[in-house]
Amino acid sequence: MIISVVCPSNTPPIAKITGYPLADFSPNLTNPVLISCNGSFACMELSGAMSSDRETPNSGLKFRWFLDPYPLPISTSMIFSNFCIEICTPTIVLTVVDPQDEVGIDTLTIDVITASDAIDELISKVHSSNIARKWKRPFIQTLKFAASLTGRGIDPDWESRGCGCACWRIHLAAEALSFFQFKVWSLISEDYPEEAACWILWAQDIIDALEQCEECQMDDGTGDDDDWMDPDDFGRPSVG
Repeated sequence: MIISVVCPSNTPPIAKITGYPLADFSPNLTNPVLISCNGSFACMELSGAMSSDRETPNSGLKFRWFLDPYPLPISTSMIFSNFCIEICTPTIVLTVVDPQDEVGIDTLTIDVITASDAIDELISKVHSSNIARKWKRPFIQTLKFAASLTGRGIDPDWESRGCGCACWRIHLAAEALSFFQFKVWSLISEDYPEEAACWILWAQDIIDALEQCEECQMDDGTGDDDDWMDPDDFGRPSVG
């Protein structure tokens, strides 16, 4: 009697990229969105922890991260905790290699945009909606005010007065977006629940990005930001 034994063949790993924080601005923007709080670059966490291999635990796999089309890896960790990228539309490539040198590949293309551009996308969303014009105007007015505060280039005193001036503007932009959320919820959420939910979520994504500005989070431990400028220096307008 001849007994044949069929050895199971090795299967390649399944690579899977997840990233945080990424916003969903579809259908305006088809790619996941990473929002820059400072108008120059943004940072995020990339994870390959959702990757898998039938024969090998993740601890036995090799992870390599690439920025297409560059051939050299930018990280060899399963979790790339501080990936920073300038304003652009990069494609991130993850390769996962098992002990038998089988390779799994996943890619992620994202749009890295400024906070001002993100607010412009929200303005476009509001403008193209079917809600009454009497509601559109105050919503867009508040958003335009927030957009005007989010870029270094708009601040003529950036170089002479330091980041405190821009930090005050960033915090005020977040306040304006919070006020926008409140107005949307209180004025249209009952009649236009889908629009209200979408706009509030998009605004929150932008607020979360603004709060990531590290240069605006530094203090001396007293809870006071010594670099902040007096709002009266700019004739602080009312939000709304």
